[in-house]
Amino acid sequence: MSRRQQCSYQQINARVSPTRTTDGTRPTGITWLLDFTDPSAFGTSESLAREVFVDSELCDMLCLSMLGWPEPTLENEASCVASLPELFPGTTMELSEDYPLKTISSPLLSKQVEELVVQLSKTHQVMVLRNATNVPDFDISLAKSVFTVPNLEYFLGVYAYSIRSYHPILHVPTFRYEQVSLPLLLAIFLLGALFSAPMDHAVSARHFFHISEEFIFDHPNFRQLLLGRNTPKDPTIESVEILQAALTILIIQSGINDQLTRRRIRVEKNPLLSAAVRLSGVLRIKHRISITDYTAKDWTLFIQYETCIR
Repeated sequence: MSRRQQCSYQQINARVSPTRTTDGTRPTGITWLLDFTDPSAFGTSESLAREVFVDSELCDMLCLSMLGWPEPTLENEASCVASLPELFPGTTMELSEDYPLKTISSPLLSKQVEELVVQLSKTHQVMVLRNATNVPDFDISLAKSVFTVPNLEYFLGVYAYSIRSYHPILHVPTFRYEQVSLPLLLAIFLLGALFSAPMDHAVSARHFFHISEEFIFDHPNFRQLLLGRNTPKDPTIESVEILQAALTILIIQSGINDQLTRRRIRVEKNPLLSAAVRLSGVLRIKHRISITDYTAKDWTLFIQYETCIR
């Protein structure tokens, strides 16, 4: 408005450059904004995805880091303590020589993927029994083709390299996706898939967004938080991970160009997540000792506290 320009979809479709204003200032580049608000798109993520450059080789390298970094020992305690203030880089992932990448072969990863398909199938059955509206069909063959170990490694690599600066909820060096809870694994998988279109498996993953949302919000760990009973003084790892998963799936669903989905998120799921966060105790977490007083044996505790705080 300040530049006296008219915003229209006809302008972007015709690829007409904005005209210069009478005051001689440079034209405003509004192509990206018009893409972002295009009502015919699948969602707002499509515009962001065009801006995200995914280097497949770097994604492969980063997904190896998510398989696990060496645990702190007495030998590298000094480097652990020295690295504490920089454990959560703000916008980029830094790979330190103190924590080299290592590849481990874990049959647990395959079991995690297989269990995801089983749990999503059960969730779909529950949704049908509840007569939930707008329930998508569950194609078991499609699910098995989407939820595979190679896809898991790639989509999580996309998150670590391209998306993490937009959604920095994970501490990548200590994130081990062969051990993490299924809800969080699923949510990060889908977020990486969302920004990997037009890959076939990435587009197919959209079919499971709604079911995944229900799986996360119906998970026993989430329901336990809502009960607010016997809540420990500090949130457990399971509590933090289910909140991370719920937040992530809401971000995914909120950007979809579907009125029913957006209304369900706004009216039903956002209040549930807000209540779960308050009841979990995450908001009252503070470091009980100075950062410089942490040692290698306190490594896990520091990461847990810092994750809650951030």
